[in-house]
Amino acid sequence: PFQFFESSIMAATKGNKNVNNQYSPDAIKVVSYHVSCKSDRNIKEYNKGDDLTGIVLYAKDGKTDWRWNKIHCKSGYIVIKKSKDLDKYNGKGVVHGKLFQCIFDAQPNSKVVAAGFSRYGNKWKYRSGVCNAANNGYTDFNKEMNPKEAQYIKAAIKNWLENKKQNWPLAEPIYIHPNK
Repeated sequence: PFQFFESSIMAATKGNKNVNNQYSPDAIKVVSYHVSCKSDRNIKEYNKGDDLTGIVLYAKDGKTDWRWNKIHCKSGYIVIKKSKDLDKYNGKGVVHGKLFQCIFDAQPNSKVVAAGFSRYGNKWKYRSGVCNAANNGYTDFNKEMNPKEAQYIKAAIKNWLENKKQNWPLAEPIYIHPNK
């Protein structure tokens, strides 16, 4: 069966975003996660241990509901692809920039708030220089993902794989706060 949860990730990460359930007017509000239909869908591929690359988008150009090259995105938009299928693309970093290029035909800039994760060698990693450490006003430049954020993303993907549901509503909103 698909193995996504790793208890070690919760203890090992420092966190790159101030993610909590406290409202503030300048925070990015996330009410659900949505696994994109642009993601690779073959669950058998996930189960056999192929290397995977994933991103979660939270905002672009200050908007939490936007279109990027004809693709409709909202805060919590997740895309996962097999890493080997990204080799033909150029992009920032090792894999996450290539995924942006594959999906959006563009690279993220300082106006994109996103998180990156991957599975490499059958081990999940919640780190990305391109996403988690981006200079966008919402990170502390740490490549590791916030543990709370990783927990929500894992649950959304597990729900997609096991229940075939793309949307995973949160019991209560989370907020991603800008640096102060």
